[in-house]
Amino acid sequence: MRSVLAGGHGALVRLGGDEFLVVLVGASPERTETLAINLLDSWRVSRDGGCTISAGYTCVTDSDPDLSTALARADRSLYRAKALGRNRVAA
Repeated sequence: MRSVLAGGHGALVRLGGDEFLVVLVGASPERTETLAINLLDSWRVSRDGGCTISAGYTCVTDSDPDLSTALARADRSLYRAKALGRNRVAA
């Protein structure tokens, strides 16, 4: 995952056992989606098919009262991706 983020203005943080958070500063929704898809594609290529990756993403907006609001939105997107069959990205 770090190799996909190389050269960008992002940070990779482990939230729990198998959950990671990527923070991008100043990225557009389109750039965020592209990066999520690239992460998914690089995972597929590097694994033997026994593991899956699902990604949910969101952008922090001016109307968000705090970061936890955006994190909750990203978490809902993650569970939507899992419900759609895993190995996918959802916004």
